Amino acid sequence: IKPHLKLGVIIFIMPGQGGVDFIVREMLGEECRAGKCSVAGVIPMPLNCRIDEFGKRVQLAAFKASYDLAAIPAADAGKCAFALSELLAGRPVQPIGNYVGISLHASNPNIHPGRLYSLFRDYTQGKTYPANPLFYETWNDEASEWCQKISDERLAIWRAICEQVPGTGEPDQVPGLKKYIEAIYAGQIRDNSTLATVFNTNDGFKGFLSPMKQEGDGWVPDFKSRYFTEDFPDGFCMYKGIADLAGI
Repeated sequence: IKPHLKLGVIIFIMPGQGGVDFIVREMLGEECRAGKCSVAGVIPMPLNCRIDEFGKRVQLAAFKASYDLAAIPAADAGKCAFALSELLAGRPVQPIGNYVGISLHASNPNIHPGRLYSLFRDYTQGKTYPANPLFYETWNDEASEWCQKISDERLAIWRAICEQVPGTGEPDQVPGLKKYIEAIYAGQIRDNSTLATVFNTNDGFKGFLSPMKQEGDGWVPDFKSRYFTEDFPDGFCMYKGIADLAGI
């Protein structure tokens, strides 16, 4: 699309994680520095959907209530947030200082790996499970424990970077996992007393099965699912990589 970009265009990328900023600096660095365009990474994705019939119909499970955004160049975050809010019928969009804040955000890389570990940590080749459980509605305290550990570590990385490099952003701009889920699913959670209940009583998460496939008379993890192929290398590992780059 680069040859077709108009002056002043804003490119929104959803989700904004996965090293988007490195690609943008390589492909559109000169244009961004010259003020010709802005690129904004957004968390979360606006919609939760599942395919009914490929290419024809999906089920809409949730339209998120609020969003965080970081931009390249960082100074454009405010105008990008305003534009996105207008596009999303006035839903609040909070700008984050540096793009690394989006890379260290909550979302799927914080959610899926911990939950998957709680489901499949005893898996070995040849083992099958009797059923495919609902991914969120059977969420338990063990899953919460692993996800909370991930949340604590990524927040510690963000706080350390903010301290090391003044002007990067504010420590409270990147939310903890429970606060994040409560914000984006406002009005859809029946019990927000614990991290487990903000998932298993969340109407926006109803009906989603675990990433599994049938094998014989049982079920096994589907390692070709995006929960594995995207959220680990393009999100979870990014947390570790940023920590390494920052010497944390």
